[in-house]
Amino acid sequence: MLNSQTDIIEIARSREVQEDIVTIDLTLLDKQDGVNLLSGNSPEGLPNKKEKKPYFITKNLKKKHAIIAGILVFALIFSAAYADKFFRGDKIAYGVSIDNVDVGGLTTKAAKSKLEKAANKALDTPILFSVDDKELSISSQDLDLTYDVNTSIEKAKAIESNYNPLEVVPGLFMRYTTGKDIEPVIKYNKEKFELVIQNIVNSLSVGRADASIVIDGIDVEVIPAKTGDGVSEKQAITALKKAISTLSRDKVILRSESVQAQISIREAQRTASILKKMFSKETLITTPGGNSINVSPQVLASAIVITPKGKTLELKIDSEKIRQAIGDQLSAVELAPKDASFSVSSTGVSVIPSVAGKQIDFNAALTSWISGLHTFEAKVIDLEPKRNTAWAQSLNITEMVSSFSTNFTPGQARVKNIARAAEQVNNIIVEPGETFSLNQTLGKRTAENGYVKAPVYSDADGFFEDFGGGASQFSTTLFNAAYIAGYKDVTHTPHTIYIERYPKGREATLNWGSIDMAFKNDSNSGILIRTSLGRSSISVALYSSREGRTVKLEGPVEIARIPMETQYSDDPNLPIGKETQTQGGYPGIVVENYRTVTKDGKEGRRERYRWTYNMVPRKVTRGTNPATPPAA
Repeated sequence: MLNSQTDIIEIARSREVQEDIVTIDLTLLDKQDGVNLLSGNSPEGLPNKKEKKPYFITKNLKKKHAIIAGILVFALIFSAAYADKFFRGDKIAYGVSIDNVDVGGLTTKAAKSKLEKAANKALDTPILFSVDDKELSISSQDLDLTYDVNTSIEKAKAIESNYNPLEVVPGLFMRYTTGKDIEPVIKYNKEKFELVIQNIVNSLSVGRADASIVIDGIDVEVIPAKTGDGVSEKQAITALKKAISTLSRDKVILRSESVQAQISIREAQRTASILKKMFSKETLITTPGGNSINVSPQVLASAIVITPKGKTLELKIDSEKIRQAIGDQLSAVELAPKDASFSVSSTGVSVIPSVAGKQIDFNAALTSWISGLHTFEAKVIDLEPKRNTAWAQSLNITEMVSSFSTNFTPGQARVKNIARAAEQVNNIIVEPGETFSLNQTLGKRTAENGYVKAPVYSDADGFFEDFGGGASQFSTTLFNAAYIAGYKDVTHTPHTIYIERYPKGREATLNWGSIDMAFKNDSNSGILIRTSLGRSSISVALYSSREGRTVKLEGPVEIARIPMETQYSDDPNLPIGKETQTQGGYPGIVVENYRTVTKDGKEGRRERYRWTYNMVPRKVTRGTNPATPPAA
């Protein structure tokens, strides 16, 4: 037990002393009898003071509580943010829209369907521009405008697609408060865009006129520019870009402003100076082969085309006009390209190779003319045919796969139409996957197109004369050739009355604008159509490759027949007992044909072709006039 201050000092001195600094273990003293230094009770002889925590301890405790509270708040925010991300899975983040089309929380498929509907509506709706009392409508087709729905959806999906807290947490607040709207991805033709801008400026401006050039013979005249009021190019570009970047089709209101001409008088005078020099004298063109060609100023002037392009006038040349004017000189230099073709025989089909053509490059020669030259050597370029040898060989046309013929009476007007149709179709190639339409190939049957008037038939009018009568016989012949070969029937319509020269139910009538005959080449090889006209028949043969295809035909099978009736009418101008037929009749027939096409050893379904021919009554007039009695 410590009884005095001296005892305390002694104990304290017994502690280790380092570097003159005395360290007192207050805890040890606190455990000694009669000493309670760490409590509020002072022993006898010591001052009794109220316990008070140090300031630094209190301050740190407040900070600790604040930090803990902050951590809890952020934990809650992070939990909410990541819970939102976790539970939506692969769906687009909530609150995301594409030009106000809400796609938040949707799957890719659902969002695509919703955005496509909005995009298609926008593409079908013209963009209307107006300034003062003038308006201009621009369609999506004018720009080749499309909305890239797939890429737009990917952009929406990319929003907060990672786990970066600097993006996830702020994004959550933004999406659930103001939302996140992104622009759709668009595509358009830049050249057409420039043309539309010029259209807007020109159509919505008054009094504005570019400087221009007029060529009269070989004389060149400059027309001055004029300033007007309307829409500037800068304003038009800004407005059009904004309009096509949205799915909205609200009217675009433009402001009227002073509009300067794009093509200045200086630019027109510069171009006129070049043209005058070009037309100053005759040009002598030589070729690498040693040929010489003379082009007069008048011929050159007639072939020049002046096109405004931005703020300049662009010179181009119409090569065909020069060729037409000096064709006799070009015959020794130029050669037209020749497409590959086919030769058919009893042994098969062979390819006749294509031949490249040669042509003077007048577009390149224009550079020399613009430079002021009147004697120079021109390039002679090779012209590849549209259908070369490689193309013909790739079609795999090796054999005749079908043929069909129908007969006609020689000398009739309708035979001219059959021959004309056969001429237009002969040697046509139907490539794999392509659909052949007879109406599109023949065009409208008119006198200008080489057709004459001949009998045609309709239910309403019976037989009457019209251009192209007889074309249906060629259509029927071609249809049967395609039918026998097993190609896919796209459309055909038999006659409403049965005509004996055709197989029952296997006809294909034709009428411009309403009734067509078409089939699809559903094979991997091309089809060569060959036609031949005999004295009393028309034949169509199809050449291709069978590719293991076989065709089984059944029919025609008559299901029912309606006997032809006779309708009588009285004629007071004919004597009693006298009858005259005014219209021949036709029986009504219900007929079926069947076709089964086998490809690659797999038998297709049995196709049924059913048709009902109308019964058309025979019409006869009977005399009702009594016989005149003999004279007395």
